[in-house]
Amino acid sequence: MAIASFVLLSIFLTSSRAQTKWFKYESNPVLDVGPKGAWDSENSGIKRVIRQGSTYQMWFTGRDGKLSRSGYATSRDGIFWTKYRSNPVLSVTPQSWDKREAYMPYVIFSDSMYQMWYTGAVNAGGWIGYATSLDGIEWKKEALPVLNKGPLAWDAGSVIHASVLGPDEAGAFKMWYWGMGSTFTQMQIGYATATDAKTWTKHGDPVLTIGSSGSWDDNRVQTPRTIFNGQFYEMWYAGTKTDINRSFIGYASSLDGIHWSKSPDNPVIKPGRAGLWDDESIWPGDIRLEDNIYYMWYIGYDGSKRRTGLAVSPKGLGFSMSPPFANLIQQNKVHFVLKVDNSRDLTFSARIRAPRWREYTPDIGGAGATSEIDV
Repeated sequence: MAIASFVLLSIFLTSSRAQTKWFKYESNPVLDVGPKGAWDSENSGIKRVIRQGSTYQMWFTGRDGKLSRSGYATSRDGIFWTKYRSNPVLSVTPQSWDKREAYMPYVIFSDSMYQMWYTGAVNAGGWIGYATSLDGIEWKKEALPVLNKGPLAWDAGSVIHASVLGPDEAGAFKMWYWGMGSTFTQMQIGYATATDAKTWTKHGDPVLTIGSSGSWDDNRVQTPRTIFNGQFYEMWYAGTKTDINRSFIGYASSLDGIHWSKSPDNPVIKPGRAGLWDDESIWPGDIRLEDNIYYMWYIGYDGSKRRTGLAVSPKGLGFSMSPPFANLIQQNKVHFVLKVDNSRDLTFSARIRAPRWREYTPDIGGAGATSEIDV
């Protein structure tokens, strides 16, 4: 009975207001790279997912080693995707500002039209461009970028990876983006607003900055994905340390989209175990809140290729456990498996190893992963 009480207490302690506990889907990745020689043979990273009726529409980054372009796919459940047969749907433009890269697409559907903000580049760095479409497949680009570098030093080298909310009742938009200085070392997240989707005004200084020296994100904060949950803004982003080239996913919240508080539980999702498809680095791709469950399509890197996986986080983190009590006691440790069942009849699980008689908040990793808590 004492063991059961301890286990139930541990689960209670995982509940929190912030969406920081994530479960990786057991059958990841959900979007793989294309065959050798294909336009997406090195990178197949989901960047935007929207739902139109019973169909999920998705736009993703594809790379073949030379060019980065944008593709399109559809799904009935957000898990099994069918890539459009004539991808890419957004390609580079020769002799233009996006002649090498036209990728990282972020799409919204409003007033019977699809709108896309994407990253374009010639060589190092990049700008954010804009395109429109009636069907999400055939796109018409604006001739010039809609968000440019600078004038401040912190984003004078590059402005890329838009995350956009809007339009609101007045037709206005908000954008969070990844900025880099001219040396492309420190990377931080900026904020801009627009009244017409194309004419953007920057906030100025970055709104999410690198962490203090020695922290997990003291070198880079990048690839933001922001949602408004009806009460406050939530952002997931990638961070890296100065002394390692590995990206983890962190979480921050804000009441106004400008002043952000990072979660003390960061990083909230880590790369997978050695030998897995996401063992080197991970970045957030897109986030949806649906039926009280947060869905994250995230990009994983194994040192060679980038693929997309899926993770879930129940709103409010109401967990169920199977088996109901500890099923194995070994070397003064309690072993159990914690599972979350979502509305799509899929099971996401995390295997936790916990020292006995110690109250703590478990660090929940991916399916089949083991987290050991030092005490």
